[in-house]
Amino acid sequence: MYSVYLNGAMGFLMAVTMCFCIGDLAAIVDTPTGYPFIQVFHNSTKSYTATNILVTIFIINLTACCVSALATASRQLWSFARDKGVPFSGWFAQ
Repeated sequence: MYSVYLNGAMGFLMAVTMCFCIGDLAAIVDTPTGYPFIQVFHNSTKSYTATNILVTIFIINLTACCVSALATASRQLWSFARDKGVPFSGWFAQ
């Protein structure tokens, strides 16, 4: 349970940091990249290389989180189906 609180606090600090780094909101929203968070990274680092590294780290972490969530959901569905807790449990429990 402490990890939830710790991650919540770090997420809040990340959101506050992003708010301070945004700068001109109109320029961020009308970015040519189409993704405002990439423009925030570029405005903060003033380097395309650093921006690409930060975006790559972000995308890898996001992909890993999605894979983890999908694996957790499928395992829970299989467990509930094995115990006959969901409709069509015979099909899901295969």
